[in-house]
Amino acid sequence: MQCQRRTIAACGTTFEVVANFKYVMEFPEEEGFPVVVVQWPSKLEWDAVRKVSGISSSHILRKKCLRELKLLRKFHGSNQIENLHAPDLLVQADGDFDELYLYRDLFLSGTEDRKSALARMGYLRDHIPKREEDVRRSWRIGAERHRSVVYDILRGLHYIHSAGVIHCDIRPGSILVDERLLAIISAFGLARKYKSDGHNNRNSSPAKKGYVVVDDETLWYRAPEFMLGFDNCGPAVDMWSVGCILAECLLGKPLFQGKDCLNMLHRIVDYLGKPPDSVFRSIRSARVRDYIHSLPDKPPVLLSRLFPDEDPLAIEILEQMLDLDPEKRISTEKALEHPYFSFFRNKKSEHKCRSLVDFSFEKEYKTEKLKRLIADEVNTFYKKLPWTVRDWDQKSWVNSFTDKVRGKAPSAESSTPRLSSRTILYPPYQEGDVGFGTAAGQKARFRLDNSSEELENALVDVKMYSEASEVQTFLSHLNACYDRIIKAEQRFIMYKHSLRQLVALCDIYANVHANDSATTPKTSSEMTAALDWFDALCHWLETKVTFDPISIVMNYVDVEAQLMSFFSQCPWPVREAYFESVNSTPQSLSPTFSEVLDGIRVLAANHELVERVALLSGDEAEVFADILDKALNIIDNSDRLRRKAFDLLRRICGLNHIIPRSFTLSPDATQLLSDRPEASGGFADIWRGLYSGRTVAFKVFRVYRLEEASGGQAELKDVFQEAVVWKRLQHPNITSLYGIDETTFPSQVALVSDWMPHGTVANYLNENIQANRLQLALGIASGLQYLHEMNVVHGDMKSANVLINEHRIACISDFGLAALNYSSKLVTLSVQAGSTRWMAPELLDPEHFGLERAELSAQSDIFALGMIIWELFTGRIPYYHLQKDAQVMSSILRNMRPLRPVQAVSFGLDDDIWELAEACWAENLRERPPMAVVLGRLKDALTRYGEAETSNEPQVWPLVLT
Repeated sequence: MQCQRRTIAACGTTFEVVANFKYVMEFPEEEGFPVVVVQWPSKLEWDAVRKVSGISSSHILRKKCLRELKLLRKFHGSNQIENLHAPDLLVQADGDFDELYLYRDLFLSGTEDRKSALARMGYLRDHIPKREEDVRRSWRIGAERHRSVVYDILRGLHYIHSAGVIHCDIRPGSILVDERLLAIISAFGLARKYKSDGHNNRNSSPAKKGYVVVDDETLWYRAPEFMLGFDNCGPAVDMWSVGCILAECLLGKPLFQGKDCLNMLHRIVDYLGKPPDSVFRSIRSARVRDYIHSLPDKPPVLLSRLFPDEDPLAIEILEQMLDLDPEKRISTEKALEHPYFSFFRNKKSEHKCRSLVDFSFEKEYKTEKLKRLIADEVNTFYKKLPWTVRDWDQKSWVNSFTDKVRGKAPSAESSTPRLSSRTILYPPYQEGDVGFGTAAGQKARFRLDNSSEELENALVDVKMYSEASEVQTFLSHLNACYDRIIKAEQRFIMYKHSLRQLVALCDIYANVHANDSATTPKTSSEMTAALDWFDALCHWLETKVTFDPISIVMNYVDVEAQLMSFFSQCPWPVREAYFESVNSTPQSLSPTFSEVLDGIRVLAANHELVERVALLSGDEAEVFADILDKALNIIDNSDRLRRKAFDLLRRICGLNHIIPRSFTLSPDATQLLSDRPEASGGFADIWRGLYSGRTVAFKVFRVYRLEEASGGQAELKDVFQEAVVWKRLQHPNITSLYGIDETTFPSQVALVSDWMPHGTVANYLNENIQANRLQLALGIASGLQYLHEMNVVHGDMKSANVLINEHRIACISDFGLAALNYSSKLVTLSVQAGSTRWMAPELLDPEHFGLERAELSAQSDIFALGMIIWELFTGRIPYYHLQKDAQVMSSILRNMRPLRPVQAVSFGLDDDIWELAEACWAENLRERPPMAVVLGRLKDALTRYGEAETSNEPQVWPLVLT
């Protein structure tokens, strides 16, 4: 009975999988090999299938496959170790095989949304949040989860070590994370036998043993005893790696990020100091011992200073994991008992393996024998761990392979058909183990794990000490770099702080050498690295950076990225001298966006530069709008730059009909709560919905998208301009705007703002007659004063544009006119656009007041405020008895104002407030009081009247006026 297969083309190769399985998606590589996800619909099984090809031509791969099969079968059933569902050999017509497929169970049978769960899976390296990333995403590992992940890793290692095995490759790239953020150990290609009383690392050829490094980052998590060539490497090497992972979770980046073995050794010594004598005795190489002895003595960096805000228990166990002496390094058993993990600990889940792993296969090097062992291992796997995909007792391919080994021709009916054209994605090792790659020079995907030899070779050309004359020459070059950086800093308009840090680095490092050059030995490699770094920095400043202020701000992303790169590449001795000088915690030097504000401040202070910025168009205008938008997020409200940046943003967006990208809301975050509008106006409908779980209002304009607008329809650009003004207003008495929604309503856009459950102030007073009118008036005046301070004229102040929020606070809304008609001075208004009953007389007849055209101003808003105060105490709109706008306009121009409601005295409209209302609607705009005076008089009245609701509520509301 032949096994039916299906061919899947994915990951740049082809997969021959069992026919019952169907292809789902590609998956991240595992140990350098391609992986796909498949499912067996009838059994609801989802497996990750890893394809290992090139076994026939690579001794390395044969040994690696055999090792993994042995260990994964031994560890089958452990929750913290990769669960091999089944191995599958693809046997050729001649009974040989070249490909191995490893089916790993993803345990998704009980998961409803399996593809979402798959998206949350991956390696630990993809789940550790960097400092700039948002750790609120539920599948990222934040402070609440990283200790749980480390606890899972320790449980897995406890099981592995109890079987006489050390993993030797614990790193974020070998730890799988499932959809529940549970850590699973994988990648056993470097695993080795461990004996507590034996030499575990002596006379072992990495090539013969099949030890290859898949990931270059493996070096960052390797224990120092590997590089130092210790004879007896034990479980402590894995504990060092766990410590590196814990440090990365706390720091947001790898702690020891070396470029090679020598650089890695320097980084470890820089942080932890020189190894103690007990470690020196275990170093086999005399050259390595001499080099480490030659390094300057320095105290280790206190981890409590490196992680000042972390749990002291985390610092304690981290120090025990990163002890340079492996004999003193904490074990998995002791680590599991540490109080740092007490919240997550479950003793019943901390298992030990019942027997040791048999590593006798490591002595075998012959090709056919190794392949026979692989075939036997696959067969043993199915005998001990039955699988329902196929009945292996009915397969005869194993017997065919046995016949081939014994020299017999295999029977044709017993072999599984092989693809006519096959793809070997990974170049094989040559049988002589000279290197990974063919004669064609294919790029190696793996390299031999031989770190001690690499370090030995790297030290051959290293000079131990430098002559005094070399130091003097170095100092002269360093001083020249200092002068060049100073000149560049004087011309640069932003990132001043970062450049001054660079100047300080150069100056302090030069002074340290000048003072101590005669007594402190320095390696030539250190001085060369420092000088190369400073030279590269100067060259970049002088040739790659433009000093035009606008260009610098426009290209701040590239400038910041380059500065970040320079900071990250800064040689540790330079950085160390700086930290010791300023007595600061050794954290990463890095530029911040707040330094961009220096450039924006220079631009805003120069009228010529402002005009140049205003003339930007196309992509340049969009980039600059995004920069200003980001700047406004961090500029304090009291900073005068905020108003200037706000004006410039309005101007750029107004002239180019654009909005910053951050204004557009994600469609996944919005949802409607009703099937019809809650209210309707002249140009828009109001719908109720949700945004990120918060109840909001969708103000939906009856316009088409900008590219579809035509004829007499209002243009979408008008909506955008209202958003530009509204979004940047932040005040308790201003309705908050979250952004623009372009997806919920087909062919329409909506402004998404706070939902006001009490509606307009007029509706609120109708339902709450006892409301404190003075408190409402003070809130409206406070919001209006803030608008004027931000250089915003509302232009359409009336009771319908004053809404009451859930806390019963008055909030100004609807900034259409303020945005639509913005100019650099005042705002020009057509009478038809406004609301006549609240309009100041100079807007109705500008010529009578010596004006060329109707111009909105702070004084016209104050006139409307006086009318709103009258509304609050009467419950009626101004000139309610007049039906036509012409009659209203005539009354306003003849200086006929609303009458005083005598019955409103009892709930706050005393003589002082009435005088204030009359002053606000004075005919001469220059006689109207400024907002500061209006606020002061309202506060005094509220003090007299009190903040409680009125006890003298009107008997009839709205008032009956005579």
